[in-house]
Amino acid sequence: MTHEPRTVRHRLGSGSLIDEHAPLGVDGFFQPRRAAFWLFLFFLANGAFSMMSNFYAGYRVVPTAVVLATLVWALYALPFLLFFRSLDLFEQHPPLGFAMAFAWGGFAACYLAIPVNTAVQSLSSKLVGPQFAKEWGPRWPVRSTRRLLRSLS
Repeated sequence: MTHEPRTVRHRLGSGSLIDEHAPLGVDGFFQPRRAAFWLFLFFLANGAFSMMSNFYAGYRVVPTAVVLATLVWALYALPFLLFFRSLDLFEQHPPLGFAMAFAWGGFAACYLAIPVNTAVQSLSSKLVGPQFAKEWGPRWPVRSTRRLLRSLS
């Protein structure tokens, strides 16, 4: 008995078609019945609002610098996008997937990281001292962790 792939199409409640021949795990973006879809949209919308309000505040003070910085960062992102696109040579991922990943990194991740950075700097100033937080807070990730651990021991 040979197993042939099914080409049956099913209708969802919303009227869209699902192809059973498609590989597993390749669902579309619009999935309103899943909580992760709404959580993604929530963080993306909050992040976009937060970042746009930050850009607007900067644009009111130095408009040329904000426009130039946005252009330079967009050009800086292109090589990374092309590199990530070339990683998987056997399966091309849809452009919407890349757009969602870049939107998550640019809006939602920044929206979530800003309060965390503030909290970590506040804790470091309380645990080690305000001078330490002032000096090492902006470059926290690697060097200051070692220094914090040395100062606590």
